[in-house]
Amino acid sequence: GLISNTLYKGANRKAGIVVVEGELDALHAIALGLENVIATSGGKLVPETIATIRKKGYKEITLILDTDGKGQQFTRESIENIHQAGLNSYVATLPDAKDVDEYLGKHSIDELRQLIDTAQHGSLYLFWKEAEAFLKTQQTDKDTDRFLERVIEIASKEADPIKSSQILQTLKDKVLDQMGVNLDEIKKGIALK
Repeated sequence: GLISNTLYKGANRKAGIVVVEGELDALHAIALGLENVIATSGGKLVPETIATIRKKGYKEITLILDTDGKGQQFTRESIENIHQAGLNSYVATLPDAKDVDEYLGKHSIDELRQLIDTAQHGSLYLFWKEAEAFLKTQQTDKDTDRFLERVIEIASKEADPIKSSQILQTLKDKVLDQMGVNLDEIKKGIALK
């Protein structure tokens, strides 16, 4: 696939890698001048690809996968794989398109770069997805416990302690205070992991 011939060509080592879902998405972005773009070819980012990215000296991966249900699932799975490899993940969300190719049909490459530059950290993305799912439940004690377990799991897998603190602070400000949950209890749960 694309990884062999477009990845790292004249790459700026400080820049991260941008991962899209389809090869057409990658080719369109590359044709318009975006560097360091690879395609998953319709799936999640697998550990082998992440290992290759890591060997090349990259520490950050920005995901811009399709906005459909499958794309969101691939995003979650990719974040988990990236974090297991000890790298940082970011997620750029397309506001009005199903994929990068469609987005570039409506917007400039600079607008896409802006989305990449302001991408949300992967752990925060996971947290907001969990919060959205929780808000759709009956919010029983069981639902609340599951939500808090997932949050502890997300935060405990975050290698960067600063990012982990930011996630927990956001969680406290936006959700836990309203739920009457004590952040120290969560931190104890993370320490036990």
